[in-house]
Amino acid sequence: SRSTIRGSDVLVKSEELDVGYCKEHGRSNEAFCEECRVVICPTCIMFGSHKGHSVQSPNLASRFIRDKIDKTTKSGKLNPEYTDRFLADIRDAKHKAMTLEETVIQKIDEDFRKLKNALKKRREELKESVFDHFETEIEKIAEQERKWEEKESLSKMLLENSSNPDDETLVKNSLTVLNAIDSLNEDVEFKTVKLITSIDLGFNSAAQGVSLGFSQLIHGLEEIGKFGDNKQLQFRA
Repeated sequence: SRSTIRGSDVLVKSEELDVGYCKEHGRSNEAFCEECRVVICPTCIMFGSHKGHSVQSPNLASRFIRDKIDKTTKSGKLNPEYTDRFLADIRDAKHKAMTLEETVIQKIDEDFRKLKNALKKRREELKESVFDHFETEIEKIAEQERKWEEKESLSKMLLENSSNPDDETLVKNSLTVLNAIDSLNEDVEFKTVKLITSIDLGFNSAAQGVSLGFSQLIHGLEEIGKFGDNKQLQFRA
């Protein structure tokens, strides 16, 4: 049979790949399901869950997978610099958010220090709100960090598969390999988190120009404070 390998047109004797046995039917896996991206046995094709699906031989599947790896390699997405670039941006955003959190907390402490005991309870309540706010927003950033760390691991795995000449192992791992390629080929988007940058400590009395009694003043101070300005922080992920 005629086989094309890396652009060289040569005649080679085709040997069927041994890609294991079907766990469901106990028969040798003799085909590759293009829709489900797994190797399957004849029973799977004729009577099982893969009935009606497009299939090809493991040999052709091997060429197909290697072609996908080659294209992904040429696109630069297996280069460590590809994931490093996005991880650097994500981690920079995370650092800025955590630094801004610390700045806002310090500003809260500075303002409330002047009010001492009457404001202590309210200060702690506001700090808790800030912690909760930044915990939520930073978790959004951390989620993208974990996502791209996974992509980094996938790219390393694909590099190992691309350098491994064992086609049988490659086809056995076809689902993992092809899904990894799809993950690296996903479109990059801009993510946005909303971060508060200040606390508004304005005091609103019940009526302008009216003197407040001590108990009223304490009651007002216990409710003082709300989130002030905020900024949107964008990063690629």
